[in-house]
Amino acid sequence: MLQWISKWFSTASASRPSEESLSRAGRFDLYVQGAAPIPISHFASLKQAEVFAQCSFKEQHYRIVDSYTGDAAAFNYKEIALLPKPFLQGIDITDQVTPSPTFIRELHARKPMLAQPTFCWQNCLLTILSLQASHPQLRYALSLIHHPEAGVEGHALIEHAGRFYDPTLEYQSLLRPLVTYRLLEVLEPDHLIGQIHARFGEDGLKEMRQGRRAWSNFRVDAGGSRIFDL
Repeated sequence: MLQWISKWFSTASASRPSEESLSRAGRFDLYVQGAAPIPISHFASLKQAEVFAQCSFKEQHYRIVDSYTGDAAAFNYKEIALLPKPFLQGIDITDQVTPSPTFIRELHARKPMLAQPTFCWQNCLLTILSLQASHPQLRYALSLIHHPEAGVEGHALIEHAGRFYDPTLEYQSLLRPLVTYRLLEVLEPDHLIGQIHARFGEDGLKEMRQGRRAWSNFRVDAGGSRIFDL
């Protein structure tokens, strides 16, 4: 990381704002593509962060995060090979991804397997199905996410009344502030279950949940294609 920062600061020193504008105890954190998953600088105000980022990193991906709320306050994305067309064309919902409500957290406290790292598709679908009787408005959202180190990946979310919940990354607090979300599609549970039945038969989902059939996720890949694992 020190090599990255040294390179950035040496190439941008002629045009960037004075170091006096930075505050190590500032509220706004600047993340830049390629850096380690920690902010490279902290700023007292959003404007300071934006001016510094525009002068120093305008040709790179960067994100300014409000450390008080965890929300992204500003973005800069360039259309280069790292960001495929489906991601750029998706709807930016980063500011709509909020902490899970109490009823989801309570379910996961009872069933911690529903919050497994790297199993977003299964986590979200089973959470929705487990809460269908009490919260029938929950829906399954297909998205693409961008992380400075991992690039673009397909990812599942839970949608409810225009808000989005990410139980998988929510419990990985070091990753969450770095992720940017682009929404591709929201599916009603009945529609998703219908696709599973069409592919695996009427008992397919039941057999998966009982462990009698290998689990196959309905997901989206990094190129935006909707696919089943198996």
